[in-house]
Amino acid sequence: MKCRIAITIPLSLIVLLYLASSGFATSSADESKKDEKATEDQLKIGASPPMRGTVAFNALNGSRDIPGVKIRIDGEEKGVTDENGELLVKWLVAGKHKWSAFYEEEEVSQGKFEVSKIIEAKIIDRKAIFGKEFKEPIRFYALKDSWTFVHTVKNTGTTVIDHYALELSSSSGKGSAVKIKLISPPLPGWVWKPFAGHLKTGRRMMEVIIKDHGVEMADQCSHHPMGNLILYNPISKGGLWPGETITISSEEHYTKTLEEFYQCMAVKLDTKITNEIVDADNGIMNLFVKKYKISFLTFNDIKIKLTFKGLNRLETCFLRLYIDDKLCDTAPWFEFFWL
Repeated sequence: MKCRIAITIPLSLIVLLYLASSGFATSSADESKKDEKATEDQLKIGASPPMRGTVAFNALNGSRDIPGVKIRIDGEEKGVTDENGELLVKWLVAGKHKWSAFYEEEEVSQGKFEVSKIIEAKIIDRKAIFGKEFKEPIRFYALKDSWTFVHTVKNTGTTVIDHYALELSSSSGKGSAVKIKLISPPLPGWVWKPFAGHLKTGRRMMEVIIKDHGVEMADQCSHHPMGNLILYNPISKGGLWPGETITISSEEHYTKTLEEFYQCMAVKLDTKITNEIVDADNGIMNLFVKKYKISFLTFNDIKIKLTFKGLNRLETCFLRLYIDDKLCDTAPWFEFFWL
């Protein structure tokens, strides 16, 4: 019996030790799971209020930044948080959106936000090419050559743009460079200044229509289409989406540009304007205006003599205004190209 008791006691101790060790292991595993659960519960995903179509997301566990959190907006993946636990999502379209966050393939958070409607676009690049790229001493003949206008527009709003208006200005933008000087006869300024002012500071409006995978460009006054359009980048379906850019070049004979400009001016002044090219080689052209009315006065015969001269970007246009064959006004018209 003693041997049996001596043997039994160690076996009992072994069993007890095994059970005890199993109990401790189970307890440790439970504690580990609780810690993992606590860690998941502490993972917080925040989304800032939208600012002009931009939303910032951040992922934190307590005070620790969490990288690698995937963000989806309306079911589309927009990226993952960086080493700072941040992700910036730009160029969102106006309207209500749903977002969700995933960490290690598990959804950990979700929410909603609304982007306000902003209609906005900016010209981010532009240039004019007369004849060929300027290389001295190449001369541009205003009444014989063509010019090309290239511009890039970016959608900086939160709506899809399908058309926009482009304003081409004939003024130099240098107030001191353009001066009006009354010569003869001594007409009061209120008679001749409005007309001369239209010539100096006129605007030509072009409307650009963005269609699926193509564009159209036309003068807003005459509705004549601009020819020789080249689109340099593909367009998304429906138009120009937020953040996207479009680059277009249009080529036109310069006399055609001048004609569209003064026809638009004729519409504004409720009159009729015709032209005559006097000397294409030396850049001399006349414009004739019939029945220009201002207040109680009507002028039946107005002639504007335009002389284009100079080389390349130093090109200027000199203007002479005749009323009933009498010289009334002169003005140097710098940088005559529409920029």
